[in-house]
Amino acid sequence: MDLLLVTGRFPERSETFIYRKATALARRGHHVTVAVRQIGDWSLYPDPLPEGMRVEQVPLDDSLRDPRRAMSAAASTLRRLAEAPAGARRLYELCQERAGSRTETIRLFLRHLPFVDRKADLVHFEFLSLAAMYPLAREVLGSPLVVSCRGNDVHTLELRSVSERDAALECVRRADAIHCVSDEMASEIARLTGRREAVWVNRPAVETERISPRPPPSSSGPIRLLATGRLVWKKGFDYLLAALAKLARAGVEFHADILGDGELKNFMRFSIDDLQLERHVTLVGGVSSAEVLARMQSTDVFVLSSFEEGISNAVLEAMASGVPIVTTNSGGMAEAVTDGVEGFVVPVRDVSALAERIERLARDRALRLRMGHAARVRAQADFSIRRQVEIFETIYRTVSGAQA
Repeated sequence: MDLLLVTGRFPERSETFIYRKATALARRGHHVTVAVRQIGDWSLYPDPLPEGMRVEQVPLDDSLRDPRRAMSAAASTLRRLAEAPAGARRLYELCQERAGSRTETIRLFLRHLPFVDRKADLVHFEFLSLAAMYPLAREVLGSPLVVSCRGNDVHTLELRSVSERDAALECVRRADAIHCVSDEMASEIARLTGRREAVWVNRPAVETERISPRPPPSSSGPIRLLATGRLVWKKGFDYLLAALAKLARAGVEFHADILGDGELKNFMRFSIDDLQLERHVTLVGGVSSAEVLARMQSTDVFVLSSFEEGISNAVLEAMASGVPIVTTNSGGMAEAVTDGVEGFVVPVRDVSALAERIERLARDRALRLRMGHAARVRAQADFSIRRQVEIFETIYRTVSGAQA
């Protein structure tokens, strides 16, 4: 199939799942074009792209007061007008019908112009908020439209402005198919829109075949904890630090590495000092995907303290590494980790429960080994890239066949 995947910034350190999916589809013989609003950091993936895959940047249509962006948009517009004059004229007329002002007409026109006369068997917007920015994509492309609902886009939808919320909900209703990363997400879509048809659950995946099981943990020394993610509010790191402070007061010997950068880094430094955790906690900063996996090889427990998630890819990588998990029940996490089997699942914001489960694993090496083995078995069975891509292929064939 000729597939058009649309995302925001690519490659992106926190969105490795899109890179893995796109390259896996290309290796299975599909022609994959990734259309991006911003080119990311290619040093994350130095290897050549597989045959049949390419990346194209669509010009940004916002902040046109920036001279460089304005010139880039103008050059791209002139080129597309020359290449597809009839299609551009039809698009402008459509934008005039939909827009409420001349400014909005121009913005919609510039935004959709890169897709005029574009041929694809199917277009897949990887995020709901991004799909809502392109309300005319299905008409312009003439291709079936799939939209992914992953986490923050849906869980915080009711907190956003009326216009943003309405645009997203309309996008969900009009798409040919909705991809959800969990059953919990599909339930949210049904609650918000009433939509239950052509809603597919395809959970995240990691490269289980390339992830080695970690060596057996040592029986002496402080327990090693690992957490990773952007240092932002939804990751709940303040609750994690509070739980770690309880562990320290209980006399548990541990050291926790927190990987990632973000807007809360300085606040977390203050909290670590305030809670007297300097000896126990290290803010490592942002690291590569390879280093995250390397650190999982030497950790005893992986902790996710989020109060908003879809399903965490980092947790899946830890499970594939044979590391037991302590996670909150945010989003679809209880679908990935069975409480008492691959790790423990605790209520969101429950500091005492989080601390108690970590302490239980810290004091019981046999339990860590048993849960770590179960985690790896579960990851290999249910969260492989091959499984995920085969389900995407089924979705794409079904949607394309239905439209035909």
